[in-house]
Amino acid sequence: LGYEGGAPRPDDSIAGVWDLATRAPRWTRDADQLAWLAFQPGTGELAADAMLSTGNAGSVGVELIGHDGTAARTLAANTQALAWTPDGKALVEQLENGTIAVAPLDGGAAVAFAHEASVAAFAPDGATLAFGDGQGRVSLWDVQAAAPRLAFVDDDGPIADLAWSPDGAIVATAAGHAVRLWDRHGARLATLDAGAPIAAIAFR
Repeated sequence: LGYEGGAPRPDDSIAGVWDLATRAPRWTRDADQLAWLAFQPGTGELAADAMLSTGNAGSVGVELIGHDGTAARTLAANTQALAWTPDGKALVEQLENGTIAVAPLDGGAAVAFAHEASVAAFAPDGATLAFGDGQGRVSLWDVQAAAPRLAFVDDDGPIADLAWSPDGAIVATAAGHAVRLWDRHGARLATLDAGAPIAAIAFR
């Protein structure tokens, strides 16, 4: 289990991995300005978007952390990571100009999306990418065509997080105190009121 923690100030953040079997931390490390944390699919290695300790040290970017907690390599500099592709071979990045790109780790050509967003999530099949922004707007994009399929609005305001159901039939949005469930056509299926601000969501 990867986690982030620390004081409210971003320069006091830490990243770490917790062993669920022993209920003890495997490692922790300082992660100044930590903004995103996610395991790379298929590898078990943790990627963190924070102040870099390797490569372009002193700038913010995405760093892959090895199983022992040591920074393995820099994946991207001067960018904000939003999500992994389902196969773990590319990152969804928010570039300095605010637009979005899916950038392969092997240096291949990035796929640009003429869109701005604060959160993103791939459908399990990798064919659809969901974006959410600070105005409560959600859009579903065709990845191959890099074109929007549809858009809808969560009335509770800024989208804090997005998640797809394992079968890809439902996309969930977290905004304000509520989680809303939508089908792939943008129809609202349910609203779940948590009674407190929600920062992250995930399907089991």
